[in-house]
Amino acid sequence: MPDSPTIESRLAEGPASQGPATSSSAEGPASESPVLARLDDVSFLYGRTTALDGVSLTIRAGEYIAIVGRNGSGKSTLGRVLSGLVAPDDGRVELMGREVYSGVSGAVSAEKHDSLAGSPPAQTDANAAEYRAARRDIGLVLQNPADQIVTTVVEDDVAFGPENLGLEPDVITGRVREALEAVDMTRFAQADPDRLSGGQQQRVAIAGALAMHPRLLILDEPTAMLDATGRDDVMRAIDAAHRGGTAIVHITHMPEQAARASRVIELRDGRIVYDGPSAASPFCAAPRHHDSPAASADTQVGTHNTAPDTSSTADAFRVENASYRYRDAATDSWALRHVSLTVRRGEFVALTGRNGMGKSTLATLLCGVDAPTEGTVRVFGTPTATARQRRSLRGRVGYVMQHPERQLFAEHVEDDIAFGPSSLGLPTSEVRRRVQAAMDLLGIAHLANRVPWELSGGQQRLVAIAGVVAMEPEAIVLDEPTAGLDLEAAARVLDALRALHAEGRTIVMITHGDTSAASRTIRLGECTETDTRAGDARTTDARTTNARTTNARTTDDGIADATTPSSADAPHRTPAQNRAPLARLDPRALIIGTLVGMVGMFFVATPLQLLWAFLGVCAVVALSPRSLRGTLRNCHGMLASVLVLGLLNVFFVRSGTPLAHIGSLPITDEGMRNAVIYSLRFVFVLVLGLAMTACTTPTKLTDAGAAMLSPLSRLGVHVDEISLVMSLALRFMPVMGAELRTLSIAQATRGGDVASGSPAKRCRAVMALIVPMCAAALRHAEMLGTALDARCYEGGAHRTHWHRSRWGIHDAIALLAVAGWMTALLLLPRLVTILAA
Repeated sequence: MPDSPTIESRLAEGPASQGPATSSSAEGPASESPVLARLDDVSFLYGRTTALDGVSLTIRAGEYIAIVGRNGSGKSTLGRVLSGLVAPDDGRVELMGREVYSGVSGAVSAEKHDSLAGSPPAQTDANAAEYRAARRDIGLVLQNPADQIVTTVVEDDVAFGPENLGLEPDVITGRVREALEAVDMTRFAQADPDRLSGGQQQRVAIAGALAMHPRLLILDEPTAMLDATGRDDVMRAIDAAHRGGTAIVHITHMPEQAARASRVIELRDGRIVYDGPSAASPFCAAPRHHDSPAASADTQVGTHNTAPDTSSTADAFRVENASYRYRDAATDSWALRHVSLTVRRGEFVALTGRNGMGKSTLATLLCGVDAPTEGTVRVFGTPTATARQRRSLRGRVGYVMQHPERQLFAEHVEDDIAFGPSSLGLPTSEVRRRVQAAMDLLGIAHLANRVPWELSGGQQRLVAIAGVVAMEPEAIVLDEPTAGLDLEAAARVLDALRALHAEGRTIVMITHGDTSAASRTIRLGECTETDTRAGDARTTDARTTNARTTNARTTDDGIADATTPSSADAPHRTPAQNRAPLARLDPRALIIGTLVGMVGMFFVATPLQLLWAFLGVCAVVALSPRSLRGTLRNCHGMLASVLVLGLLNVFFVRSGTPLAHIGSLPITDEGMRNAVIYSLRFVFVLVLGLAMTACTTPTKLTDAGAAMLSPLSRLGVHVDEISLVMSLALRFMPVMGAELRTLSIAQATRGGDVASGSPAKRCRAVMALIVPMCAAALRHAEMLGTALDARCYEGGAHRTHWHRSRWGIHDAIALLAVAGWMTALLLLPRLVTILAA
């Protein structure tokens, strides 16, 4: 593919436009520009549900289009059809001048719906080769950036697409640099994407698409889960890409974002109901969305219920000088620091603040999911320091999580809403009453028999809220309940919360947007408290404010969420990993040296060899990145298990001089010696493996493994494909671990705790986890497949590699040192024998 002008040169016009885009491109008026995509009577079905019904449209080079509509109207499906990732069930699709799909022409009318719902018509034709060719000029950015990041280093992830296009390393270097500069992420080039904020991750995803120089860039709700700063950053990146000549298709539910486009396409029930200038769009003229940062206290949806007087009521939540610290292999940082606040019974409090202030972490403390590392949290007067105290609060506090799909357990919506009430042991009639009342309150009764994972993101959020409401808790904590919802659904949620508040429920709502429904607003990090009813904001001294925090983890746009803590300044400086002597080695040298060291440990049989092995391991730890120390601290449980298993050898060795007896089992000196040696050598093996992973990234390790096994490709072994699978497995293992923890939290807050209750209840809780975990694995696999297709991965045959491994003198020295250590280890017993003689 010929290399187009650089992003840098195309962005030389100046800062990103803050207003609506113009309708012309650099090549001339849109009507004269080449056609990039054309749909004729396109229809798409999910089972027997129609997602698109007779859609026809044309997209030309240089256009800036916003696709809008209610949740479930077919916006994301249309984006996938335009990106060439899915073929429709009917109609004709032309992408980049190529006819990629042609079928029976016409919309899905009532009389032909049944024939399409069963199986694709015989006349349909999806041209896989044309689809692959068209996708090389189309970029796609999904709503959740974590689903499309495939490596563990920012610049490597940006380079992944150009590598798949078969570009030369020098060209890839230029494209990576230009793409990161275009989204202002150059200083994060060496950072781990999982440790960035949501806004930063989304900019990395956009950079990955821009590095492929697409003619058409499609973005599906890229700012749905971001705060105001993150939204502004992403929108500036989108404006910059459009000004550089890239056609933009932006799927959004925010009128103020749609107004930036020159053309708006509105969908309703899978049909286009408006296609014209944004200035004339009824959607763009709608009131500002509830997730908008500028939504004021005067913006109201439905009736505002005045909060009850709480001056004489007891506290629902009291947080006193609470801090919370995450400890894992990647970070050892404070999520919350010295936070104090009080929420009284019957209050409706909005909790705001930038990403990274620890709002989601605070939500888990309020719900009794976790205990603070320091300070105290009391819920309805009960401290949350012990697991038993926290379990006693189950059913009294409801928790709606930030990502609703992580809170769905059953195969049908009605059954999922019933999960919580059933876990409380309520009679069937009462469960049914609560389920129906919750569905009526949220307006989702028509979804009762739908599969939760087939719903749109907004519909899933409504189902998750209904599942908590059905438990009728005394208090409800909601994390971004209106994020990703259209205006009507957001209004429905806020009206439902007002109704619950009017009944006397305590509501704590974490939000980046409209706080008009709340009686009081607390902003973490800025010591600001707002009385929404009075309409005034007052700044109070930190000694008397209801919320105060000094969060050490704040970044430019914060942290993604509570499950992915990070350090604010780590991406700004050269990673310590790169400064450690062993981290400078070629990954192939690391692999060879580590394997030799591990094999050598199994030759340790004498105390002198054990001492020599210990010295070798100490040298490795000293020359490794400092992060290894944190890894070892967090693996103390695993290390202890290995020690215990090794020490069991003391009971199975009968030779040697007996030292003591435990019953009829003798404890001998030989058994003690073997137990110590076996235990420590397994510990040493574990430490060497951890050191290798601390010195480089999974991507570099798997690439090095592929390079070492490349001769096997001549025998027909798919080495590159195996390498990618291994890299993705290492990348997503921690993701799935976090998913399991999140699901366990969601289940526990709805009464299905695996760690407590009768055996039958625990079995039911375990079974309830299997379905969502399988669904999560399938969802991640599907999204990963989508990301690989969108970035033109077609196997390793024509793929190039940006980083070519090169042996250096330091690699040779390191391997010679390992060889010398191994030789000495093997010769030590003979040397001792010679000296003794």
